[in-house]
Amino acid sequence: MRRAVIAPIAISLALGAFAGHAQTQSAHAAGAQFTAGAAVQSYTPYCGPDGTPAANNCVEPPAGFTDPASSCAQAVAAATSGQYTGRRLFAFEELYIDQMASGHYDYGDPFIDCNNDGRWDGNFLGGGSNAPRYYDYVADQVGARALVVGNGTRTIAVEVLDHEGAFDVFLAAIRADVAAMLPAGASLNANDIFI
Repeated sequence: MRRAVIAPIAISLALGAFAGHAQTQSAHAAGAQFTAGAAVQSYTPYCGPDGTPAANNCVEPPAGFTDPASSCAQAVAAATSGQYTGRRLFAFEELYIDQMASGHYDYGDPFIDCNNDGRWDGNFLGGGSNAPRYYDYVADQVGARALVVGNGTRTIAVEVLDHEGAFDVFLAAIRADVAAMLPAGASLNANDIFI
């Protein structure tokens, strides 16, 4: 969700660069003017330097939402027992006992199944060969990049998210937020924002 918040900011910065400077004469367009602007927006929340949700829920969740891994009755009871102390780097990871002393959940470690789905719920990276890889550090800062280009008739924005599997509702929210930030008469249409 943080990445969905970053994108409109990056696009608005790119729009500022687009409007403020970087006008160039195109050698290929028979004298037609085009304008370009670009921006990179880094995001560091108040709770940590890497932009990830911490296990202590330092970022307020949406109204009515609670982290099932820290609020289900079994998890609350287990947390007070002092047994389920496996390291939880990120939010939404179910409590477990780190029997292998690996610093992360391993298949077979006892865990609290808050949603009764029969498996430990936590953060995994993609991979093959039936060998799960655990998301246990942040490789890159969370960020978004935007490029806005116009030719005097039409303006488009291209947004690049550092995101795996962006849902269509997030993309629609980004477009809606950018559209709301556009000044009256802006030549950039929300339908011309490509993510």
